[in-house]
Amino acid sequence: MESPRVGNPPRQFGVVEDGGVLMFNIIVLAEDEPVIGQVVQVALERAGYIVFWRTNGIDAWDSIQSSTPDLVILDQMMPGLSGLQVLSKMHATAETRRIPVIMATSKGHKSDIVAALKGGAADYLVKPYGMAELVERVHRILEPGALGKPSQDPRSIPRSS
Repeated sequence: MESPRVGNPPRQFGVVEDGGVLMFNIIVLAEDEPVIGQVVQVALERAGYIVFWRTNGIDAWDSIQSSTPDLVILDQMMPGLSGLQVLSKMHATAETRRIPVIMATSKGHKSDIVAALKGGAADYLVKPYGMAELVERVHRILEPGALGKPSQDPRSIPRSS
């Protein structure tokens, strides 16, 4: 099955009421199960995120490299490259090693969880999981100050006085 394709646009900006600039976070979702992928994509988009959903590890890795997302959500068992293989490639590449990753998979053995966390995953969810829980974990990871992120986004453009 070919991955759903949406062009990877540059970061999108919107103006905040006080004249500041609002940035939308980009998430690459790697999930080969169509129903799960659609449900997760809709939940994250409703929460205000831009989501690039890919159905295999190779397409996910290509999107990670081309869009430099703010967060990656990886299934472990996917065609092409597994979630752990994508995670390993991310941590071996200077441009992607600091992007947080949530592993969201049906592999729930302690050894799987430990391997993903040792490999650099910021969080690990075992299927089935609720959309509210996933969205909350995404918010927690992407909020300013989380995981060593600066409390003010250095990419935002300050309001002119």
